[in-house]
Amino acid sequence: MSAIARETAAQGTVGPAGRAAYRVQLMGLFSLLESGSAAQVALRSESALRIARKHGWPDQAAVVHSIVGGAWLKGKQPKPAVKAYRAARESAQEAQAQGNPAAGELITQTWFAEAGAWL
Repeated sequence: MSAIARETAAQGTVGPAGRAAYRVQLMGLFSLLESGSAAQVALRSESALRIARKHGWPDQAAVVHSIVGGAWLKGKQPKPAVKAYRAARESAQEAQAQGNPAAGELITQTWFAEAGAWL
């Protein structure tokens, strides 16, 4: 996740409106993950998910769901974390169906994240 945050920050807020708005939302999520509650992260994620869905970016939706899962896990709430990781996997599988080359790795990560939540 920290690599994603660094890459997102490096891209700045220039580019097509959807991408710039999404990057702003994603950076806000990373910031809130550090200092906010899981419920705040989940609420804030809705904006980023709306943008990802609008533009047909299921891989990015998987990333957002994974961030939410991490927030729930950080808050010692494994059941909603599992739910978030499963939502991430559904999005990653959608990306795979679209032929996204990163989808397989995203799917694997969601399985490991869910396993960690169960542990």
